[in-house]
Order: sequence, then C-alpha cells, then structure tokens
Amino acid sequence: MRSQHQQNQSWTQEQTASGTVVQAGSDQVQIRTQDKDLLQLQITDSTAVTLNGQTASAAQLQPGTDVRASYQMVDGQSKALKIDATSKSSSQEPQPQK
Repeated sequence: MRSQHQQNQSWTQEQTASGTVVQAGSDQVQIRTQDKDLLQLQITDSTAVTLNGQTASAAQLQPGTDVRASYQMVDGQSKALKIDATSKSSSQEPQPQK
C-alpha cells in the first residue's frame, strides 16, 4: 500500500553534468554532455547561474559555452540547481600564478 509520503519522494539526489551549451533561454538550457547526450535543464527562480564567475541569466549563455551544472530530477523534469558556465574566450587566456 502506498503512503501519502511517497509524493514527497519524487525528487532525487543532486546530480552533476559537464558539457557545452546547445541552446539556452530564460527558462531552460540544453547541454550536450561529455557522453554526447543531450540534457535539458529547467531553470527556476532558485537556479544559480554564473558566467565566468559573474552572476548571469540562463538566456546569456551562448551555444558552445562550457558548462558544469548540478540538478535534481523533480517529477520527471531535470531542475537546474546551479549552472557554472565559462565562455571560450576567457578560458583560453593564461592566468599566471605568481
């Protein structure tokens, strides 16, 4: 017999993915992961998005941008918790450590 508490269990543990942005909008981001899978992430008010270390909106992410994302499955949807993006131009600049 199913208990009423089961509905609260529809979220999963935090998962992470790395890849590149295929397309991005204000409410979702599509990533091609290192496994060549397409991952569609829902952007919510609580999703933290950064671009090159600066707070950004998901809509600012350009296709081809390197991204690390953490997300949870909620009711069958991948809800993004955090998206950390690095544009190609900034990542190629050497950062000398002295």
